[in-house]
Amino acid sequence: MNPIQKLWSRIEELENQGRFSGEPYPSCITKFPYHLTGRGFFPGGDGIWRDLDHISEPATLPFPQKGVMILGQDFGTLDKYPLRSRPYELNSLLIWKYIVPRLCNADIQLDICFFTNGLLGLKKEGSNDGKNPGLLDHRFLEMCQEFLQYQIEVQDPKLVIIFDSLDQRVYSPICNRKKYLSQNPRIFTSVACGTERVFVLTQHPRSDCGVINKNKQNYNDRCKTLSQGWLLSISG
Repeated sequence: MNPIQKLWSRIEELENQGRFSGEPYPSCITKFPYHLTGRGFFPGGDGIWRDLDHISEPATLPFPQKGVMILGQDFGTLDKYPLRSRPYELNSLLIWKYIVPRLCNADIQLDICFFTNGLLGLKKEGSNDGKNPGLLDHRFLEMCQEFLQYQIEVQDPKLVIIFDSLDQRVYSPICNRKKYLSQNPRIFTSVACGTERVFVLTQHPRSDCGVINKNKQNYNDRCKTLSQGWLLSISG
């Protein structure tokens, strides 16, 4: 079983436990109706990079073990989930439009990145960008914490880049003993799943839209933070 199949299989196991009165998730969260064949953050897609020419095709790159984990919040809402027949539309999302240049500016290769989320399932309603109502249920939080730990065990990343839109309660048990190696409070190391790793907190890519032209220094600082984190992760 390849790493992506292992991750999907683990999700299915967690869903089948029926922790929520026999249901896979709290009433505000639902399962993914299908997996996307093109580029997409896990667990909607497989989280593996594809360039624009191959965006709707099955992955050809190997799973990026010991690479970089890009950790977002969730895949959004059910009504905005991409159609199975048109996965190429994912390229129009602002998250791809802005995360790609930021990573490239930080000299982080896209093919070593695993693009994933900290929260399972799809929100049944609300905003794609809004807070996840599932976190009001401590059992859902614990379930997502368990799965995030499993994701880290499977990928064994050198660097974990966390969007600051993700509720810190999801990842705090995994990196609760922080060690700061620079004056930048967004960069730290912590022992996660038995290995010391570098963590970087970064602004959600969508926010670059209003920063690139209005505050170039702010944008450059965002890229520099990722670059510093990456250099620290490969220097140890």
